[in-house]
Amino acid sequence: MELYAKKGVADACLDLQDGFGIDVNLLLFCFWHGCHYGIFDQATLEQALEFSAIWKREVVQPLRNIRNWMKGRELEFNAGQSTQFNTLRERIKFDELAAEKYQQETLELLAAKAAASSLTPTPPDAAIENVKCLLAAISVEMREPLTAKLAVISSAIEA
Repeated sequence: MELYAKKGVADACLDLQDGFGIDVNLLLFCFWHGCHYGIFDQATLEQALEFSAIWKREVVQPLRNIRNWMKGRELEFNAGQSTQFNTLRERIKFDELAAEKYQQETLELLAAKAAASSLTPTPPDAAIENVKCLLAAISVEMREPLTAKLAVISSAIEA
């Protein structure tokens, strides 16, 4: 999460999520894996994609859908209920973030398990190679403005 907290990274990630349908946790996983373990192998990528697709579809996305549906609707409820409504929405947001954290931790464990079986040195551009593999796997073409958003994230690693 250190990378996500750096200047411009959160906005770039959300733009990539909204504009290209990229799972932010998978994107951050690509950068994290590249910095810590290097270029991931095909099996690691496939396991990360499979787990993340199921987790997003069954857990994260339903919570996000509910939270987004509730956004701005507190006025539809009387004054006595709006506080409870907002409290519930904040709880759902908390649970959504907890589900995303679980995804990140699971991806980290997957990477550590795969890395234990190889001692491959970490190439300097491993993170970008991992991102390219992810984009190819989800059929997203590497072009502007996507590359500009990725550059923001890449430069945050070096900062």
